[in-house]
Amino acid sequence: MREARDMMSEFIPMNTGALCYNTRIFAENGRGVILYVQPYARFCYYGEKKRFNRDKHEKASAYWDKAMILSRRGFLTARVSDFIKNNGR
Repeated sequence: MREARDMMSEFIPMNTGALCYNTRIFAENGRGVILYVQPYARFCYYGEKKRFNRDKHEKASAYWDKAMILSRRGFLTARVSDFIKNNGR
């Protein structure tokens, strides 16, 4: 989960870094969860704050998890494949 959070960071709107770096990572119902704890995280994620400052993160966007997946699809596929190969004995 930390790796996913780190890969998403360049897609998260950033001013001070509070949104990007204040997270909680946990499992819920058998799934990994990354919770962004800033009060305004929901507004940024859903694009309710329409203009993102891209001075620090050029790829900043709403739905940053989906943006990361689209951008790094090949990398993620390779990581899953490696995991299965190394742990699927």
